[in-house]
Amino acid sequence: MKPVLIVALLLSACSGSTAAPKASPAPAATAGPGIKVDAATGTISIDSAVVPTAPSCASGQVVRRTATGWACAAAAPDASNLGGQPASYYLAATAQAADSGKLNGKSDTAFLAATATATDSAKLGCQPAASYLSTSGTAANSAKLGGQLPSAFLGATAKAQSAITSDQLGGIGAARYFRNDLGNQTVPALVTVGDPNGTRLIIGANGTSDLFGSNFGTGNLHLDSDGTGTDGRVYFNWFSGNGVAIANGAQVEVASFDHSGNLKAASFNGMKITGPFTNLAVGTGLGCDWICTAQHAATCVSAKYANAANTTPVTPTLCSTVTGQASVWSFSCMCSSF
Repeated sequence: MKPVLIVALLLSACSGSTAAPKASPAPAATAGPGIKVDAATGTISIDSAVVPTAPSCASGQVVRRTATGWACAAAAPDASNLGGQPASYYLAATAQAADSGKLNGKSDTAFLAATATATDSAKLGCQPAASYLSTSGTAANSAKLGGQLPSAFLGATAKAQSAITSDQLGGIGAARYFRNDLGNQTVPALVTVGDPNGTRLIIGANGTSDLFGSNFGTGNLHLDSDGTGTDGRVYFNWFSGNGVAIANGAQVEVASFDHSGNLKAASFNGMKITGPFTNLAVGTGLGCDWICTAQHAATCVSAKYANAANTTPVTPTLCSTVTGQASVWSFSCMCSSF
């Protein structure tokens, strides 16, 4: 028996045949929200405890929960759907408030309609209607004009130059003012700009004369200070300026004062001061006396020198100083003549 069993086992191993595996059972179905599964039958259905189920509702109805399930019902039939208030507590979308309960506790007579007009003081800041001008009204008395009479004001279309009495000119008579439509006007005494005798002062006269004066035909100009005062002088360029230039009447300067007080002019009472004349190579025995006399037909009045040639003279000296023996000096000389 043993050899037969061993052979049988070997044949069985060599044949390669095995039994088919057994299939695993399918997983059990689970239910999501609003779905339920019958455990006994595996039936899947809607969970009516969560999802409303009801017969077909009429137009305008809604589905609501009841004690036993779901039912069709009309929309918001009572206060339970209106914040706890009865439906009569609310105005319809197109309705208008009919009593003070809808007007902040005030009677409707306390309000003006949108197109109404105030008719008594209760609507005008507690002032009677007579205290106000209508939008097209005209002030009739001083109560509407700052306490001033209407005659104290110019009309809306009037111009200041049309004023004819002192009431419109600061209390000053109209004759005391210049008019822009008249020429040759004269202000009262002591401020005369022009008069029939010819005395006149013209500012910006003709483009070349910024200030032109004429005294009874002589053509002179007086600029006088008050000699009875504690000073009584005339001041030029007191606050600003670079000096004073004096010309010859033909736009040519002939004398000037600079802002340091230096005077420059062609002559003084006929005497002319000229120079400085500088010579940087003056030989032995010569100096400013020679330079002014021989070269400029004048007399030396001031001199400077340097005891070397081609050197700027800076040392003051006498006009009679001359170059030393066998030397060449430099001189700068001021000369005069008349």
